[in-house]
Amino acid sequence: MDRLIYIPPGTDENDTENTLELGGMTPCRLASLTGLGAVETNAVTMRMAGQDGAHLQNVTLGPRTVAAAVKIVGRSRAEMLAYRERLIRILNPKRGAGTLYYENGRGRYRIEAVATQYGAQGEDAVSRVGNVTVEFFCASPYWYAADAQRVRLYEYRAGDAFPASFPLTLQNTWYTPVVVCGAPSEVDTTVAASGPFRDFTVVNRREGQRLTVRGAVERGETLILEGAKERAYILRPDGAVQAVVPEYGYAYPSVRNGINELGVAFGIAGDGAAVTLEWADKYAGL
Repeated sequence: MDRLIYIPPGTDENDTENTLELGGMTPCRLASLTGLGAVETNAVTMRMAGQDGAHLQNVTLGPRTVAAAVKIVGRSRAEMLAYRERLIRILNPKRGAGTLYYENGRGRYRIEAVATQYGAQGEDAVSRVGNVTVEFFCASPYWYAADAQRVRLYEYRAGDAFPASFPLTLQNTWYTPVVVCGAPSEVDTTVAASGPFRDFTVVNRREGQRLTVRGAVERGETLILEGAKERAYILRPDGAVQAVVPEYGYAYPSVRNGINELGVAFGIAGDGAAVTLEWADKYAGL
């Protein structure tokens, strides 16, 4: 059975009082749901004087609108109105964009969304059933799998040898095949490298991507490379964050459907060093 779950910004998913579920056996039942599949595309072209046709430069996807017709069912009109008031409170767009989850019989997916319409349709004065139209605007059209994929790229083994100097080459890097299943779109990744080590490089040979961070990461610290935000920092045991700058010419690693040959290397590493790659499968439509 299809369900939508909306988590407002700054709200924990387990806080059922301040999150909203549409569908299933909840008081807010889905009558119809649209906007899950393909979105409008725009062909970016260039045309020279006197040219027949055009040169295709790019194809872009427009934003997404997810629209739900909802029936709010209460044991009394007062209960129905209380449910509707709660719906309006949680969907308040002035709070900013939250996370919209969609569940069907195949999987669970998420997208960043803000409610742009959540108005009541007409009902008679004694009805205990309220009809509400809810629309979510999604600036990015992409859905992501709710559960992340994780692959261990490296874990320290006694006796590991490392190159003494940079730049690193493909020959002195460890490679691990990564298979991305069911994600037709290129996906940003997050790399987490736990210390102790000095000087770190991650490479995706298939895409020709390389990122190097120089310096020491101590035991208990973790170097985080967030591809979606192009952000690199060291997370300390007390929760403090120290921003770092990768070497010039870097590219954060991404993965595509199929086999991606990724690898890592260090200047030197000690017992406890480990590297994990994480990503969420990405879909242009469901």
